[in-house]
Amino acid sequence: MKRISRVSIFALLVIFSSLISAATAQDTSGSNAESDAPSVQQTVTVDQIHQYGLVAIAEGELKKAIALFRTVLSVAPGHLAARRALVGILIKTGNYSAAEFHLHELLRTDPNPHSQFDYQKSLEEIVKVEPLKFSGTFAVLPSTNVNNGTQNIYFDTDLGQFVIDESGRETSGVGLNLGVGANYRWALGLGQTLKMASSLSGVWYEIEALRHIDATVALSYQRETAKTLWSIGPYIRRSWYAPNSSRDTSDNTTRGIALSYARQISPSDKISIGASLEDQLHLEKPYLSGPFLSGTLKLEHRLNPKTQYFITFGAQRYKPEAAHMAYQGLNVTAGMTTILRNSLVTGVTVGIGHRGYDANFTSLLFPREDDYYSVELSALNNNFELFGIVPRFSCTYKRNLSNVAFYDYQT
Repeated sequence: MKRISRVSIFALLVIFSSLISAATAQDTSGSNAESDAPSVQQTVTVDQIHQYGLVAIAEGELKKAIALFRTVLSVAPGHLAARRALVGILIKTGNYSAAEFHLHELLRTDPNPHSQFDYQKSLEEIVKVEPLKFSGTFAVLPSTNVNNGTQNIYFDTDLGQFVIDESGRETSGVGLNLGVGANYRWALGLGQTLKMASSLSGVWYEIEALRHIDATVALSYQRETAKTLWSIGPYIRRSWYAPNSSRDTSDNTTRGIALSYARQISPSDKISIGASLEDQLHLEKPYLSGPFLSGTLKLEHRLNPKTQYFITFGAQRYKPEAAHMAYQGLNVTAGMTTILRNSLVTGVTVGIGHRGYDANFTSLLFPREDDYYSVELSALNNNFELFGIVPRFSCTYKRNLSNVAFYDYQT
């Protein structure tokens, strides 16, 4: 039985702790640089930029005012007057999505109850003015192992040694993903919103069996206050797959309900809890049909205006008809994002997990067990656009260690 070595775990922890140390050092060096200049002078400078923004509004130069207020917030994100002025311009110019973001920030940071009431009313008005939203995604998916195939050649059992078919072996390739989405919202008052969301996406690979189309429809009720946000609602997802070599498909329908709760426990700390319960129905592979339950606990901390990190604890329970495919899993994920030079957003995420299966695997006298770990690096530059879209680049390494040869892979 293969397990994640202590060296692997230690390496992941070293990578993550080193990045946190670097961010802390960056914050410390910034603080030292700021301490070299008189704090009064710095405050005056920020207020002067804010005043320049107000003058730009009076002169009708709204783009200039937006740039000035964003400059203030990049230096002093707690400058409420600048954020309120920015919201006003964004609403006036029809940039409702950005206005919503800053209204949520004001709800989080402004303790004045009268102001919080005004922010919620503004959010409700935006929903009424722009209830329908559209979105789209496009991604290129290069991978050294598109099918999560194994590098192993043989499958050893008590009945003898078997050669693993080429379709189960590691295969490199490039995939394409294209998706569209739409959601409609109803403002119910007092921070309450009813939301209907739908999406349609497709994934294409050279290997036919990996090609699929997913359609999802979800309904959710949300309630937001200055410190909390919770939602609950049902969803349904239908997936169509191309047939494999044996001409059967992995088509499935999933019906579920999701619940989430988030609370701002301090200006820089947030806690979130999520849970979902699904009933998965595999049309041509009924042995995979059954309930799936998952839950998460996430802690987020904002180290400074440009750096934040999180840690997430997860648990899963899958119980299909085939007992040897049923499992319970645990995982931990930690990540950090930081902004460099005011435009380059970088991130790193590391994860580790375990899945233990209920019954002996086919042709074996023991159940399957998987241990896995992953590292993801990502970056985007807000000053770099393609056709008006800011692309995000990411690279992920994952290693799955299994005591069943088919599922021992890396990608």
